Amino acid sequence: MRLDYNILWIEDDHEWLDTTKKLFEESVDDLGFRLNPTSFKDGDKIDELVIQNGFADFDLILVDFNLQNSQTGNTIIEKLRESEIYTDVLFYSQDIDNVRSSVKDLGLEGVYTSGRDGIEDKFEKVVKTTIKKIKKLIQCVA
Repeated sequence: MRLDYNILWIEDDHEWLDTTKKLFEESVDDLGFRLNPTSFKDGDKIDELVIQNGFADFDLILVDFNLQNSQTGNTIIEKLRESEIYTDVLFYSQDIDNVRSSVKDLGLEGVYTSGRDGIEDKFEKVVKTTIKKIKKLIQCVA
């Protein structure tokens, strides 16, 4: 039996998202889970999800720092934390220094950072950590 690993992914480059998603599916599958992604091209639906308590089902949130025609990724993360949503976030960009600077300057908690070129490795490490927690919970219930 495979359990779903649910991610919310905010990324405006759909070609890159589709390619990277396939790599992520393989990583999650190797850990005995099935990747269940929900993707948005910007943060416009965040408020709606907050109101509907739509974040309860996500195991991880991935956010691109630079979103075209939209707010920046750090604005989205700030909004989540202000709404008391503390799901782990993987915050990434081509310009990793800018991402790390934003996380530090804004004091964003529970945020992992990565450059686009290293996102597969960072994703796998974060997923392994969260899956370890899920497996421990399942053992306690069983």
